[in-house]
Amino acid sequence: MTAEQISTAIKNILPNRAIDISEALDLLSDILNSTRLDIGTELLQANTNKDFKLLSQLAEVSQEITVYEDKIQDFRNLLELDVIPDVVKDEPEEEKILPDYEKYRVDSNIEYTLYENLTNKRPFAFQIESDKIMVNTWQEMLLKTVEILYSKDPKKMKSFVTDEDMNGRKVHYFSLSSQAAMRKPIKIANAEFYVETNRNANSIRNGVISMLQRYGIKIADFKIYLRADYSELHNYIGG
Repeated sequence: MTAEQISTAIKNILPNRAIDISEALDLLSDILNSTRLDIGTELLQANTNKDFKLLSQLAEVSQEITVYEDKIQDFRNLLELDVIPDVVKDEPEEEKILPDYEKYRVDSNIEYTLYENLTNKRPFAFQIESDKIMVNTWQEMLLKTVEILYSKDPKKMKSFVTDEDMNGRKVHYFSLSSQAAMRKPIKIANAEFYVETNRNANSIRNGVISMLQRYGIKIADFKIYLRADYSELHNYIGG
């Protein structure tokens, strides 16, 4: 089967898995991109040290990574659904009807990284560099992160509007207008700038990683704190 046939079958038969695979590929692409940028730093050092053997090796690895990045992006594009489902739920209201909520509460002091699988988990807070911000939903974390980064460099954030790598293939994630091709745009508090919030937890995670990379902020400097983990419940009910 061709890549097109495989992606079409997955989208038609298991659309939720198409979304899961797309998010995993996005994360892999971000990690490969970070690796390539780190190699760039090592290239400069190798050149300074006149280590031309290492210089050649690093250049070859960087070039090969670019090839794989392109292949991953091509397959990821094939998996994008023709109809984007609504993913935003009123999480606090949803929790009210869950059985034994306290059973799924977790230690909110434990730090997690952005490489964590956030599906079926609920946020308590996040920390970017030295600032810790309390949030109730992943969408709120996304908006607060955009607001913080926008205040650091508005021009860079605005550049995301026309940056294909920072947007979905069929939906804009950032806009200067609420009339853009967005499902659930929300205006940030400190500017006439809109963010797509119809994204699930892992999609938001990937978006935050991409933004941090563009702002030159280490991904390790962004911490997540959870208040609940419903993975066990959803696995039990087959969700």
